[in-house]
Amino acid sequence: MRTRPAGEVHRMFYDARRAGGVSYVRAKSMYAAVAAFGPNWTLDQAVVSSFGVDALAKSRGVALDTRMAMDAFMELKNDIEMTDPSLDEIDARIARDLQVTPAVPLERLPQMVPQTRDGSS
Repeated sequence: MRTRPAGEVHRMFYDARRAGGVSYVRAKSMYAAVAAFGPNWTLDQAVVSSFGVDALAKSRGVALDTRMAMDAFMELKNDIEMTDPSLDEIDARIARDLQVTPAVPLERLPQMVPQTRDGSS
């Protein structure tokens, strides 16, 4: 069960890289990659999917399908190497360029019953 927001976990990943001796620039590049392409979720129960709130209410955390265009990520990575932005600045760039779609695990979706052409099941 996920009990912490994805952003907190991503920051902990960055802190662990730094504690492990990874340089600031490399740790920030790794942080950006995890934030952009790694697992993401929200603990916000207000997220609604096409299957409705009931399907989401059964889950503590809602997985998010996230996508960032590779050229946008490479531009961010280059900026990290050239200007050493803060983590908040990196987060703002990712938030601007990231495409996010709420996703519900398949086992939590309502059973879909095939229907015939006349609408009966």
